[in-house]
Amino acid sequence: MKFVHIADVHMGMKPDMHYPWGKEREREIEDTFYRVIEFCNEKKAELLLIAGDLFHKQPSAKQLEQIGYLLSKLNNTEVVIMAGNHDYAGYGCAYLNYNWGNRIHFLEPGKLQKIYLSSLHTYIYGQSYQQNNIREDIYAGIEPGSEPGFHILLAHGGDKNNVPFDLVKMKKKKFDYIALGHIHKPQRLSENMAYSGSLEPLDKTETGKHGFIYGELDDLGFKLQFVDAASRRYIPLELVIDSKMNYYEIFDLLKERIRQNGNRNIYLVKLKGKRAIDSKVDTNRLMQAGNIIELIDQTEPDYDYDEIYHENKNNIIGLYLEEAKNAELKDTVKKKAINYGLEALLLSYQEQK
Repeated sequence: MKFVHIADVHMGMKPDMHYPWGKEREREIEDTFYRVIEFCNEKKAELLLIAGDLFHKQPSAKQLEQIGYLLSKLNNTEVVIMAGNHDYAGYGCAYLNYNWGNRIHFLEPGKLQKIYLSSLHTYIYGQSYQQNNIREDIYAGIEPGSEPGFHILLAHGGDKNNVPFDLVKMKKKKFDYIALGHIHKPQRLSENMAYSGSLEPLDKTETGKHGFIYGELDDLGFKLQFVDAASRRYIPLELVIDSKMNYYEIFDLLKERIRQNGNRNIYLVKLKGKRAIDSKVDTNRLMQAGNIIELIDQTEPDYDYDEIYHENKNNIIGLYLEEAKNAELKDTVKKKAINYGLEALLLSYQEQK
């Protein structure tokens, strides 16, 4: 049996909405989901598992109609959906009244279900969220049945507010596969248990690859692979400069590094190295070098401490350097303290001239 496991699509979310690329990000979530449908058809996947948070919040009837249409384009794939903590199926939710049609199965909220897919000889276990958090381990007592066939657990959670299950005990359960959602970082926790992660990275903390899991399960064995499907990534980027570089050289270097890593990607930039003592890094202008969501200046002024001391040993600057040098501080803390204090003293001294 070929299957696809996705989770945490967060349809309707608008990541980075206050940035120039924000409008594209909302569309990219929809487009990536559409590519999953195409992938299922290309691979002739027989089962699509959606492990919670298909939507960013409780869906409207219109949103369900759109998703229902997309899922109807699957040629020969059974679909099992559960609601997670974001799109929970509480009282009055459109999930509860929507008619999914053939081959699409929605796990009811508030009670454990066991769905039998006769065409696949497969049992799916799980339940939808009924509220936006579940602080008990609802999977603690669940075990696969003894019936012949494949047994799969569809689950969402893993932190203290959302089904805080015991990972060690979960690994020992005898399911053929445990398809997890809620944690947005894709990770394989054991041979037969994995978080697919979110289809698209949804904020700047979600660095690395994002996509879904493709698996093959039969009587002879089990194969699992991660499929990188996201439209872009959040990439941490460290740029080392020196005090001889002017603004335009720094800008061009940053722009080239972004080009090398992909102009569509979104960057968290850290500037390191030395800067000229008579200048500040213009971080606002540097943000224009690409899709930069965060730029942190960790550069240090290129002080020649010995030269400054010899030129100022008879004034407060020289005295400050002596005291700071003898202070019992960690080297990194001492260096920062010296630089901050020295910068203020030099500025004050120059203003008095």
